Amino acid sequence: MKKGMAVRLLLVLGLSTSLAACGSPAGDGADGLADNGSHDLVVPADRADGQTLDLNLVDVNPGDGGAELPGGDLDQVEVDVWVPPADTQNPQVSIVAPQDGEVVEGAVSVTLEADDNVGIEKIELYVDGTLATTLTTGQREWTWDTTGLMAGNYLLRAMAYDAAGNSEYDEIEVFVDSACDLSGDCPPKSVKIVTPVDGGKVCGTYTIEAVAQDDTGIAQIEFFVGDDSLGVDQTSPYTKEWNTKKVADGEYEVRVVVTDTADQKAFASITVTVDNAVAVCDNPPSVTLDAPVDGAYLDGVVALGATASDDKGVLKVRYLIDNNVLGPDVQYPYDSSWDTTNTDEGVHSLKATAYDTVDQSAEHQITVTVDRTDPTIEWVSPAAETPYHDSVMLEATASDNFVVANVTFFVQGKEPLVVTQSPFKTLLDSSSMQAGYYDLTMTVTDGAGHSQSVDGDFLIDRPPTIEFTAPGSGGAVWGDVEVHATPQDDRGVQSVSLSIDGSSVNTSYGSGAYMWTWETPYAKKTYTLKIEAVDASGQTAVDQIQVNVDYPVTAALL
Repeated sequence: MKKGMAVRLLLVLGLSTSLAACGSPAGDGADGLADNGSHDLVVPADRADGQTLDLNLVDVNPGDGGAELPGGDLDQVEVDVWVPPADTQNPQVSIVAPQDGEVVEGAVSVTLEADDNVGIEKIELYVDGTLATTLTTGQREWTWDTTGLMAGNYLLRAMAYDAAGNSEYDEIEVFVDSACDLSGDCPPKSVKIVTPVDGGKVCGTYTIEAVAQDDTGIAQIEFFVGDDSLGVDQTSPYTKEWNTKKVADGEYEVRVVVTDTADQKAFASITVTVDNAVAVCDNPPSVTLDAPVDGAYLDGVVALGATASDDKGVLKVRYLIDNNVLGPDVQYPYDSSWDTTNTDEGVHSLKATAYDTVDQSAEHQITVTVDRTDPTIEWVSPAAETPYHDSVMLEATASDNFVVANVTFFVQGKEPLVVTQSPFKTLLDSSSMQAGYYDLTMTVTDGAGHSQSVDGDFLIDRPPTIEFTAPGSGGAVWGDVEVHATPQDDRGVQSVSLSIDGSSVNTSYGSGAYMWTWETPYAKKTYTLKIEAVDASGQTAVDQIQVNVDYPVTAALL
């Protein structure tokens, strides 16, 4: 029962009764007396939680012959009413999936855990501050359709409420990755606002800097403060100045929208506080990791490079691997190196932190992968000793412990053919290639530049052709008939065979024109002549004609 909650009492004493409870109003009758029946007793809101309140039922006419209260001649009965404590405990809620910082795409399953000492009334889910859905009646999952969203960072917040109105929230940031288009071009990735830092303070005129990567190239980056555009930058480093004195002190969203050369877009956003009330404006420094690039695969000794600046001067730059300091701090030009042989294979964070003269700092962190393992490759196609004509399918299977960067097919006399994603295959146009054997090397390269190759060859050999040149099809022949045919093949004809009405009559071997004399039978009949050429690869060609054997009529002299 809460403060101010009505308590329902049933009076069955057979007499008028006065209700009074710790300052509660008296009975509901005109004379202040309560009639028999059900009545509401309101517990005063100023009573302490968990307090036991006394309710006195008073016999206003004792001894007048009316019904007596329980207990005989007692003038009153005391009833205890206990007021439970008010619910002031907040519920608990957490976003179980996806994880904070996770990259998601398409239909994303958002899973929650929530609990309360009394019970969860509802859970509201927000995407970048906009209510997306409300879960009730024990629901703990929601499918978030990110299709059509611009690639970028989004804030997911789950707000849980109990029946008393107490609330608690959990929030995470996820990165939505849009699908590649039909041409295979993917949206920009690794979009980050390098400076200022999220949650930082700025003053005066501040230079905002952003970085991004793309498979085809960055066309431009547009900079926003709130909904106001500061303009675009089309060349790296991508920066734009912001005169914070033109806005009131307070919190602002800084946002960049990256457009690649295929008009695919991605964004990143942070929140900063403008504070121009300081006596002397001294903004934090800015720093950008120039080498290696975000997402790089590394092996051996790696060169590290950064660009840093500050309105009053950069004191030093410090490099850290997995938050462990790497070597001594460096000064301009802020170059260093990292010997990865002492680092475990796998994913690591690499950070450059710049410090200014008053020890303000800024950092740029990327993720890299140490990879010392070679990839593997196996030959799939073309098949050995199989003759190919005007096209050849080149195919390999390749694998790596982390990532296969590409498979390159090196064909003798041709430009290399590069395939960057599985299945690693491509069609070679061989229509202009002469007959013969061609060397082929298939090379797989992983993200760290390790490579392995497999060598072989393949055969270009087009089928032969053959054609009767004599006798003519459909003509009449008799006597000894010379049969002529012309076989051709790009690597030479191995044999030519002649059959008449399905019976083999002659086979010759080697290239060149074919001729054979047929002694026709002395009978009028139509015959089918078939000639077949076979080349060195076993490929065949056939030509067929019909001739009529018809001897002329002769007359004897008497």
